[in-house]
Amino acid sequence: DGSEWSAADGVMRVQSCPAGYILVRNPAVPVLDACVACPPGKYSIQSAQYPGTLVVRHAADAPQLCSECLRGADCLGGADIVSLPGFWADHSTVEGEGSDVVLYQCSPRACEGNNSCSEGRHGAVCGRCDEEWSKSGLECVLCGEESALGQAKHVPSFVVTVLAAGLLVY
Repeated sequence: DGSEWSAADGVMRVQSCPAGYILVRNPAVPVLDACVACPPGKYSIQSAQYPGTLVVRHAADAPQLCSECLRGADCLGGADIVSLPGFWADHSTVEGEGSDVVLYQCSPRACEGNNSCSEGRHGAVCGRCDEEWSKSGLECVLCGEESALGQAKHVPSFVVTVLAAGLLVY
C-alpha cells in the first residue's frame, strides 16, 4: 500500500502512509498500526506522517479525517477523484497550504469527465481549440463549419432580409 515502517525499541511501527490513506497508530497497541484508505465518497490527497498529519488512534476514526467528495466529482476512495462530465479537476499543491483539489465547471459540452475533452478541444478546463478548429461562441468548431448557435444567429438576419425585399417588391 506504499506505507513506510521503521523499528522503534525492537517493534515495527508505521511512520507514513501515501495520499488517500489515514495513519492509524495507537501507542499502547503497536500491532494495530495500519494505513486505512478513505472510503468511497471521501478522499485525501495528502500523505499521512507520524508524528504529524492525518493520524488517529483507532481505525474507526480514520474516515473522519478524509474530505467529503466535491460537487462535480466522483470519489472512489483513497485519493482517487474523477471529474464528472462538465467539470475539470485541478490537483495542485499550494506551497505552505498543502494539497487540495479544485473543480472547475467547463463550458457546455467541453469536458467529458475524468479530465478528458470533447472533440476539437484540449488544455485545462478544455478551454482551447485544437489545430484546424476555431471558437464560435463557447464552442470549438472545425474550420469551415459553423456551430448550431452560429447558424441560428444568421436566421434572423436572413428573415429580415427576405421580409425587407418582399416589402420593396410589394
